Amino acid sequence: MWPVVILLVGVVLFYWFSFCLTVVVWLKAISHLCFGNFVRAAIWFSIGCGMLFWWMSTDIDFDTWLHGSAAFVSLGALGTFVRFYRRHQRAAEAEYQYRTQHQLARGPPCGSR
Repeated sequence: MWPVVILLVGVVLFYWFSFCLTVVVWLKAISHLCFGNFVRAAIWFSIGCGMLFWWMSTDIDFDTWLHGSAAFVSLGALGTFVRFYRRHQRAAEAEYQYRTQHQLARGPPCGSR
């Protein structure tokens, strides 16, 4: 009787930990997306999709999942690039405005009189 109980407890624990891992992966994907970490969010989203495919027993092989995950992580990298580009663009614009305002306040350079 004990070997059957040990086997059943092992199977139940395997599915319980798999379920908990699926929930944690999806929560991490959502939290990283909210914090603006697009690459990390895309990676966790891809893992979460793989876990859901496993739970639903869909007929998606590993290569198909891997190509889809790579495409989605590439979109995350592109989103991160756009975020940093816009941050750099705003910083450069603010520096330009700062320099033009302070040059007008000082007047023309000495050699231009």
